[in-house]
Amino acid sequence: MSKMVTTHSWLGLLLAAGAVCVLAATGCASGPPQSGFLTDYSGFEELPEDAPIWEYVDPGGRRSRLNARIWGDRTNSQSLGKYDRLLIDPVVVHLRPGSEGAWVAPEKLNEITQYMRDALVAAFEDDYPVVDEPGEGVLRFRIAVTDIYPEYDYVTPDLDQHPVKVWANSLPGGASTEGEAIDSVSGERIMGLITSVRGSYYDSFKPGDEWEPSKRAIDGIARFFRKLMDDAHRAG
Repeated sequence: MSKMVTTHSWLGLLLAAGAVCVLAATGCASGPPQSGFLTDYSGFEELPEDAPIWEYVDPGGRRSRLNARIWGDRTNSQSLGKYDRLLIDPVVVHLRPGSEGAWVAPEKLNEITQYMRDALVAAFEDDYPVVDEPGEGVLRFRIAVTDIYPEYDYVTPDLDQHPVKVWANSLPGGASTEGEAIDSVSGERIMGLITSVRGSYYDSFKPGDEWEPSKRAIDGIARFFRKLMDDAHRAG
């Protein structure tokens, strides 16, 4: 069931949403969010969006698009094309201070991390076999979920105290991650990615599917990783 925020706190949510809009408008000049999962945050720059990667069809049949911000460290990304197998570490939870995910039950976080690893395997395994051991030509993925947020609904009261309430979808669900692709033998970072992805305000998810937007965000992140590999192989 989607979380319902009572009329006592709806104004607070609106103010929080407004703050998010202000940050988005200013471009978050402070750079990418950091959880501490990565040992080195130098070299990251915001990457342009690739619209088709973030598009999907929601359960109601409506074509939607995720709202994504991506930062990448592409210092050694020209080397991606020499890897043809993947070693994917178990996805971990490493929440940023003050993250929404701090309120999520541990069993749900475990479910989300397993979903993300499965999404990565599914995105790659047809052309890039997923292996269990390091070796030449094996690229190792280390990835953490740094925030996770379900879809929130709230009820807005009529300002004239009319008994009819209006439902509004205030904060779409989504996910944030940090990850790096490293050479499985030398440990050299080949590429780093930091993502912050939310669903659309107009998704037609059924009541009770408040985690579906988070899963769609994870699917989009997996597709983005796959596209980077494909682009490197085509360029090579």
